[in-house]
Amino acid sequence: MRALAIETSAEVASLALFEDGRVVASLEHHEAERHAERLFGLLEQLFRSAPFPKESLDCLLLGIGPGSFTGVRVGLALGQGLAVGWGLPMFGVTSLSSMAAGAMNGGKRILCPLLDARKGDVFAAAYTEFGVELVAPFVLPGASVQEFFDSRLEGSEVTFVGSVASTLHLRSPVLSGGPFDRPGAASFWRAVWPEGEATLRGASNRSPEPEYVREPNLLVPKLLASPFQTL
Repeated sequence: MRALAIETSAEVASLALFEDGRVVASLEHHEAERHAERLFGLLEQLFRSAPFPKESLDCLLLGIGPGSFTGVRVGLALGQGLAVGWGLPMFGVTSLSSMAAGAMNGGKRILCPLLDARKGDVFAAAYTEFGVELVAPFVLPGASVQEFFDSRLEGSEVTFVGSVASTLHLRSPVLSGGPFDRPGAASFWRAVWPEGEATLRGASNRSPEPEYVREPNLLVPKLLASPFQTL
């Protein structure tokens, strides 16, 4: 089973190639405002170092957020184009599930990945160490994180994941630094296949829906009245 993963919901965009659950090639770039212009070059570079050609891919794993609205759209647009051109099914992976997957070690902890949602808010979710989703991705004030998960997951061993978690003065343990700080394409396989490749049945030729969680925070500028309206 061979798959290409595309993650663009965070400041760092990443690509990864998998073969039978093993990462065989991966690349990333750190220019948040240049995902759209850098991805194609990054993709070409990835396949130059790959041990197999793109024609042998079985599916695409696409990051669907939450995170940057623009970033998510860029990644999905690329994935849709590749899916049509290469005739491949697609499977959506949330940014938070990929963060949790990167921290899984088969224990009894509940992993709660956090991503910066701006203006004091965070995107959050909760998963078991085996990839079972306990709390779907949502947004809440950063100051309310500990209180919310204490009440929702009372009695559980909770560990928060991500760089934003280290800024919130949480009482529960925090995993941050390196691969724990953000979503990454290299964790997609583990996030999608916690129970084996049978999950591929969920892949389809339809583009996965983005997981924005909340509406884009866009302001429409107030324009001056047209002088022609007075004529």
